[in-house]
Amino acid sequence: MNKTGLKAETVLYDVEDMAEFLVRSPLTVQRMCRSGRLPGAFKLGGEWRIRHKELAKHLESLEVYGGLG
Repeated sequence: MNKTGLKAETVLYDVEDMAEFLVRSPLTVQRMCRSGRLPGAFKLGGEWRIRHKELAKHLESLEVYGGLG
């Protein structure tokens, strides 16, 4: 559990959160979601979301394959 008392699997990030983690603009993140370049992203109520676990996995894969740059 994290400091909010929620399990990591239940925490959902929106486009703005994803953009902050990925150091990208929200528009770029939306494009990444639409194109499938952000595995695990899905629409909920018309807005893109991703679970904490999926975003962490994606960030780890970026580190293994050369980072965000």
